[in-house]
This record gives sequence, C-alpha cells and structure tokens, in this order.
Amino acid sequence: MNVPDRSLDNKRTTEQNWEDEDMLERQEAGAWRDISTAPRNRNVELQVADGGGCYTLKFPCRRTEAGWINTVKNLRLSLQPIRWREIARHS
Repeated sequence: MNVPDRSLDNKRTTEQNWEDEDMLERQEAGAWRDISTAPRNRNVELQVADGGGCYTLKFPCRRTEAGWINTVKNLRLSLQPIRWREIARHS
C-alpha cells in the first residue's frame, strides 16, 4: 500500500505558520496603543492632539521619569501625547 509523503506538506505548513506569525507581529507592531501603556526609556512613535486635530510626530520620542522628550533634539515635548506605537522597522 502506498502512503503519501506528507513531509513536504508539513514543511509548507510550518513555513506558512512562520510567515503568518511574522505578518501578525508586524501588524501588531504598527498598531496604535493607549498612551498609558507606553514603555519607559525606549524610543517610540507618538500621536498628539491639539485644537486642529491629531498628528503623528516625525521624530522618535522617549518616555522618561520627567516626561516625554524628543530624542533627536533631547528636548521636552510641549504637547501631550495620546497614542504610541513601535517605530516601524524597515526590512
């Protein structure tokens, strides 16, 4: 009796699972999160709001014990952030 070789199917399934997990990880990394969950002492991307709307800042920021800073210029932010997300990694 011939038994089909499933090893190739299993390999494809494993590779697809890795690809699916990688895609999900990238999507989650790009998801905006509530500012109260922001990590300390790590560069992240921020959104801020003012009377004119909601804006994504064009520079990395870091939450410190003293508050939020622009890590490019090492200056304290004057606007209050409302959301954060991981900085996108380009592959």
